[in-house]
Amino acid sequence: MFEVVEGELWWQKNHISQSKLDLFNKCQLAWWFRYVQKIRSPAKLWLPQGSSVHIGVENYLDDLKKGDVKDLTHYFLLMEMYWDENSDDVRNKDGSVMTPEEKYRALRDAQHWFRGFYESAISSGNNLDGFDLTQVQGTEIEMMRKVDWGDRSGPEIYLRGKIDMVLDLDGPVAKLADLKTSSPNKAYAWTPDKARRKIQATAYGYIVGKPVEFDYLVLPKESRFTKRGAEVNSPASVVPYKVTTTRSEIDYEMFLNNLHDFVQTVDLENDYAGFRPYPTGMIDPKWGNAWCGQLCDYQEECQAKHGG
Repeated sequence: MFEVVEGELWWQKNHISQSKLDLFNKCQLAWWFRYVQKIRSPAKLWLPQGSSVHIGVENYLDDLKKGDVKDLTHYFLLMEMYWDENSDDVRNKDGSVMTPEEKYRALRDAQHWFRGFYESAISSGNNLDGFDLTQVQGTEIEMMRKVDWGDRSGPEIYLRGKIDMVLDLDGPVAKLADLKTSSPNKAYAWTPDKARRKIQATAYGYIVGKPVEFDYLVLPKESRFTKRGAEVNSPASVVPYKVTTTRSEIDYEMFLNNLHDFVQTVDLENDYAGFRPYPTGMIDPKWGNAWCGQLCDYQEECQAKHGG
């Protein structure tokens, strides 16, 4: 039903990722800037931060499976190597270019988050809030599945994605997981309701073709530094926690409706020729209905297009 993507397989226009569909659901105009106009903004600091944490966790899990877990400095070095190769043009939240000092602090913070994962794993016997790391069978597994439209008419497309952690694909219920870094502010913490709203678990469950139990393993982004950049003597500990959500056939049916609306609206079969995007409906009145004011890589383009 699904296939594991081996090696380098170029993404085609009819390969749809959950992130591509998610952006469309949030704002058609942002999707148009990104995927039709091909506008790519420089990465914000959280992209290399999150990716470097993933590098540390992925290598830890691979070593755990082999029974050869290294000391913390080994994984810190891997994170630094990734950071050095991927942080040349990284921006702050306001879009300004990060200084070397800001990049240094950003890397130290990312390593602090990984330290929380590593030390919690070692001290708990690799059981993080009920998430058994020893059950992870594979990491960063890329899969794809041809979409079966059923009684709908639709083009030939493939749903494709890279799954952070695969625990079980053979049982009646697949078990998958994703690593997240998140604000330590409890108002923005991951909850079952937040996990339920995410399209990611639904997309990956559809790809594997069976009900899924999907865990989000969350690392709170506690900082080692004050807002002014001074190092904190005793930074808050990073304590990983787990949030679980499930998906079943009824969720996949609703997902297919969403996917079908997407391919029809963007006029995928005609190279987007008939697609006329509009900005998100979540208009913030304080911006005079010119643009939504949401955190977005395309604020400048949106403001210019809509007279913001």
